[in-house]
Amino acid sequence: AAGLASSASAFSALAMAGCAAAEIPYSSETLSVLARRGSGSASRSIFDGWVEWKMGEREDGLDSHGIQLAPANHWDVRMVMAVVSDKQKPISSRAGMMDTQRTSPMYTAWCQTADTDLAIAKSALYNKDLDRLGTQMEHSTLKMFSTMFTTTPSIRYWKPQTLGLMETVEKLRQRGLSCYYTMDAGPNVKVLCHAQDADKIASALKNIVQTVHVLEPGNGTHLI
Repeated sequence: AAGLASSASAFSALAMAGCAAAEIPYSSETLSVLARRGSGSASRSIFDGWVEWKMGEREDGLDSHGIQLAPANHWDVRMVMAVVSDKQKPISSRAGMMDTQRTSPMYTAWCQTADTDLAIAKSALYNKDLDRLGTQMEHSTLKMFSTMFTTTPSIRYWKPQTLGLMETVEKLRQRGLSCYYTMDAGPNVKVLCHAQDADKIASALKNIVQTVHVLEPGNGTHLI
């Protein structure tokens, strides 16, 4: 509940562990649909590497699940996570999204442009074009938060450090580093970059916040 994507890993793990404990046969797609009931992001966490969440068309939602686009070793990039706060948010993502859908005049535009954002992102992924992917990612992120800012009452997850981190990323980019920020519904900032630049970027972000993690594309949910 802090905007650190813990629900994605938690519900994907719960879906697999529950099916295994109950000895229920499952496929990755079946687990993805089940995990999605707890957290939409969890539908992607079932799979390895780079994953798209298909919206689907069926009323029962059984065709709304993750599909792998590329394996974890497709691209040597990192996500540098700067933790502004790991406390529970005052407004949950679920409640915030319901209010946003109901009251924000920006919500419809965000949904209408999502397909274009996704197409550009997938093309950039396949071509390993970090600048194109990062630019589109930032644009999509800012559109999402624009819907929150214009919700009634306004939802503002950002903290002063959030803006400081965003400006730091922009300054690093001006100095020639390919790095781009994104955020979940929360104050914490994640920065996409090439693997060789991750430590330098993490060091710069530590001037704003104390806790910074360097993450890499990894394995999906699996039993141990």
